[in-house]
Amino acid sequence: MGFGVDSAKVPDNPATYPIDINATMLAGEQADIFNYDTGAADLQRRFPGLVAGRTAMLNEDVKRVTGPLDPTVENAFLTNEYGNAMHAFGGGSEGPVGAKGTAGRGAITAGFTKDVLGYQDWARQNLEQDILANPEISMGSGSDAANMAILNTANLNEANTQAKIIKAAQKNADIAASNAQRAAETGAAVSIGSSILGGISSV
Repeated sequence: MGFGVDSAKVPDNPATYPIDINATMLAGEQADIFNYDTGAADLQRRFPGLVAGRTAMLNEDVKRVTGPLDPTVENAFLTNEYGNAMHAFGGGSEGPVGAKGTAGRGAITAGFTKDVLGYQDWARQNLEQDILANPEISMGSGSDAANMAILNTANLNEANTQAKIIKAAQKNADIAASNAQRAAETGAAVSIGSSILGGISSV
């Protein structure tokens, strides 16, 4: 009499869910936009004067960097350089210090150019400093959304793996129970057979 014995099963590799990089990046970007919009709206609601002052300041900074030179600043530079030329050259035999082709005119032009370049450097630095001093208000971060998507995917993979392990363990437990039952039935059959044989031999 033969009784089969089932072998334990090794669990199959669980299905995994890869992280969708593009979707995760898009979710982070959309979260950033939403959070900045929400933060700006909240600041405008609570501190309208502060927002108006900051906006005017930054607009003026941008105008200094991108727009034409303010006439008041231009006149101040020219007046200063004209005075420097007068101090250095005076009227002299060349005629008026600012006359075309004179050394004085050359000094004024060179000094004015240097003043404008220095002013542009200052304007750019001032804009950068004002931007750093007045950052956009965000009610959260896009990285939070990205991290959440990554964590959710990792948790899903972990849960899937655990489900596979539990299912395999249950199946192996069922196989062990089935084998034990077969072993018990085999033992009982052998015992009954021995009793019958013993009774026959004693007749």
